[in-house]
Amino acid sequence: RWPLLIDPQAQGLNWVLQRERQLGEEGGGRRRVHVAQLGKGLMDTLTAAISQGDTLVLKNLGDTLDPVLTPVLARKVSRRSGVDVIRFGDADVDYHPDFRLVLQTKATNPHYTPEVQAEVALINFTVTPEGLEEQLLALVVNRERAELEAQKQ
Repeated sequence: RWPLLIDPQAQGLNWVLQRERQLGEEGGGRRRVHVAQLGKGLMDTLTAAISQGDTLVLKNLGDTLDPVLTPVLARKVSRRSGVDVIRFGDADVDYHPDFRLVLQTKATNPHYTPEVQAEVALINFTVTPEGLEEQLLALVVNRERAELEAQKQ
């Protein structure tokens, strides 16, 4: 299932982007990360990412998703002439097995349909007071006593 980040502060998004870029560099720069939003130009970006095996990050989603994403979310991949393809819109697009999709919303309490929830893994990156306290403490310890923070990790 594709991850859908509930991420009001964009911390999860920043982590995902950093991690994906790191993986791209380790792989010799072959993997790229595309960042897009629903709307104009999405089809071209989605087609390019799927066919080239890149990562696509769709950010700032609302409570509803564009129906054009349905076959991608459901991974409706079929085999034609020995090639994996996915049909969306009115065209078949070659499906690269390395393609990754990450969805992100800034909504703190999104309400998605059961069909969407069945196709994605909801990951909540909402900061809690305890989590914020832990982050700040880690920053202070790292600055004051770096060896302690190194031991922790």
